[in-house]
Amino acid sequence: MEAFLNPCVRSDGERLDPSLSPAPSLLAEDGRGVLYALGADGVIRACPARLLNAAARGSIADDALPTRVFKPEPPIDFEPRTISVSPSGHFAAVGGLRHDASAGSGSIPPSSAVAIVSLRTGGDRSGFEALDDGAPGCRCVPLLDDDFDRHPSVRPLRAAWHPNSDGHLCVLLSDGTLRVFDAAVGPVAEQAFRLDPWGRGSRPGPYPLRPEIVDFAFAPPHGWGALSLVLLGREGDVYVMCPFAPWGARYPRVTLESLQPPDETSEVWLATTFPTLRRNGTGADDDDDDEDDDDD
Repeated sequence: MEAFLNPCVRSDGERLDPSLSPAPSLLAEDGRGVLYALGADGVIRACPARLLNAAARGSIADDALPTRVFKPEPPIDFEPRTISVSPSGHFAAVGGLRHDASAGSGSIPPSSAVAIVSLRTGGDRSGFEALDDGAPGCRCVPLLDDDFDRHPSVRPLRAAWHPNSDGHLCVLLSDGTLRVFDAAVGPVAEQAFRLDPWGRGSRPGPYPLRPEIVDFAFAPPHGWGALSLVLLGREGDVYVMCPFAPWGARYPRVTLESLQPPDETSEVWLATTFPTLRRNGTGADDDDDDEDDDDD
């Protein structure tokens, strides 16, 4: 257990400053029950949570824990502070702060940094037996570098993997935008939304002191909730963004066919986003009633 968590501590013993944003969050779990630990050097370690629990109880020895080590390439070049892992464990989003090494300590506030690390290394990903340390294939792709360079005060408020598309990362920024990235494609945002719940119209500045939307969550996957985001406003007000879907997301066919568009705009959106969808369930094949791909 200690061998798994010790790399999360900086070699100089200095603690991560909890007053800086983003707040440290160095552990994450995927949908398979695998726990991931983000090291101070940006290296990611993974081990089944049930075995870590057994080690904490003393049922198995620490040196018997099957741990996989993922070394990003190129290496993480910023202070890693957060990690979020996609449901299948194929990708990790690492967030942190980039300090200006050329300036005196504390003279220039750090800027934000976000990167996607591929955790797909080939071979059998279902188990952890006989896996080599630092297996190849951990490609690291930085996101939003130009935005953070131009506006160092912009901060990621939330980065979360979409539950219906393993490779899509949704990032909410303090500049009032929501960006959607496809980890399999590259660093360019697939979709971008200006969140303006009050309908003010004009584009806000690049670094508002008080963003209107400060957090989001995926709505329960029932009815139109499967195609919705719940947005939290700065005053505690709640909004719903609907319809919303990453390109290529997969949804149960029965959920999509049961939707009743409230207007023509929603009907057109459904027909455009899911062109193979057959409305009212007519003609749908029994073999295809479990999932349907989202078309570009």
